[in-house]
Amino acid sequence: MSVRAIERKHGVGWRTVHAALESPNPPARKNYPARARPTLEGLIPHIDALLTRAPTISAREVWERLLDEHHAAVTYGSVSSYLRNRRGPAPRTPLPVVGEVETPTKTTTAEPRIRLGNATDPISTQLTELTLELSL
Repeated sequence: MSVRAIERKHGVGWRTVHAALESPNPPARKNYPARARPTLEGLIPHIDALLTRAPTISAREVWERLLDEHHAAVTYGSVSSYLRNRRGPAPRTPLPVVGEVETPTKTTTAEPRIRLGNATDPISTQLTELTLELSL
């Protein structure tokens, strides 16, 4: 396959294709410094105080309290993002099983009769076997 064909297939430039062909491992990612949060700068101690008093407080409640008590000009998304980074990922609880899970007790195989025109039709000659599995 030519370099130009690889470029078109993957939607990348020729430099990327040549770099990939020269080395089997991708280059290391650049480490960027953490971005500052100017909107939350003075509010982080207040948010942390709310979290120590009520660890399960929702992001919406924190945001509303910041708006009401501190008249903060902060978006819900920035508060939610800060809480998500501080708390870590939410624990995932397994879904409850409703009712009983039934296992199939009988499996039947059948060969249906299908007519696709005359017998010399290429579609009907290619279709030789069709197996259906039904769970009852």
